[in-house]
Amino acid sequence: MLVKEFSWDERIWNQLTTKLGLLFVSAIPHTESDGTLPGRPDHLRLLICPVSTYTAEDVAEAIAAWMATEPPIAISAPRGRIKLTDFEAANYNLDHLRQRRSRQSRMSQESR
Repeated sequence: MLVKEFSWDERIWNQLTTKLGLLFVSAIPHTESDGTLPGRPDHLRLLICPVSTYTAEDVAEAIAAWMATEPPIAISAPRGRIKLTDFEAANYNLDHLRQRRSRQSRMSQESR
């Protein structure tokens, strides 16, 4: 679960073109729990927009633009990945929400 404010950042809409901003927003649901994405443009394109007309070159342009915003919305990460810089801050209770059992599952276990 991601907080919607993550995609409302002024850096996205004031510093990126519409195409580069939309590619960023398209990447958010594919972000790993540590805030990383594949850093290879061809891999990231297949992940975030496999049936669109966007090319690996478009995605490479997007990655470069994400890293060039002030402050950057993405940085280089280990193993050839990129990391969204504000991922943890924007989703401070992400781990809590993932670990929390739903009310429905608790009720079904209690009724056994």
